[in-house]
Amino acid sequence: MKLDNPWNGLCDKCKTITCCVNFLTPTVTEKELIEIQKKSCFSDIAKTQLINGKEMSVLKRKPNSLECMFLGSDKRCTINEYKPFDCVIFPFDIFKIDGKFTWVVYSCNTDLDWKWSETILKSFEEDLLTPDIIKNLDAFASFERYEDAGEIYEHTVLRPVNLNAYNNKNTKKYKCYDEDWQV
Repeated sequence: MKLDNPWNGLCDKCKTITCCVNFLTPTVTEKELIEIQKKSCFSDIAKTQLINGKEMSVLKRKPNSLECMFLGSDKRCTINEYKPFDCVIFPFDIFKIDGKFTWVVYSCNTDLDWKWSETILKSFEEDLLTPDIIKNLDAFASFERYEDAGEIYEHTVLRPVNLNAYNNKNTKKYKCYDEDWQV
């Protein structure tokens, strides 16, 4: 099912300036960082940050600004074709809630019926949850990161993440999760 407006009015009532200004800078995996450095004209694009006890890279902001360094003057992403997982899934996110990786969505439009998002979540799970992303999911799923920064955003909890969707779609035999992760 293809949606004409895939976000189904999600951001219609949004009062923020832009997602690339008001939220924490995105976490990037080592593979994503290498890809962005290869395809952009910058080499110094990230800084290291400790997230859930793991050193991860996060994209830098423009000097003396809250804007992502890849936000163009036209307010569009300049690395859209190869932007990181954290950006691709936004305004959706993954938090670890009660020991389970869980899909959430940031939205000022709380009146929405979230059933429409199931197609998008399945697509994310099948197409984007690669072994590289899953290996680093604890860093992506850090709600504490937002709380520590003093940034609490209105969000709705949707459902647990299906960590097996990538394996089911692809013929490669990866073990995408360990016994400590609950699906």
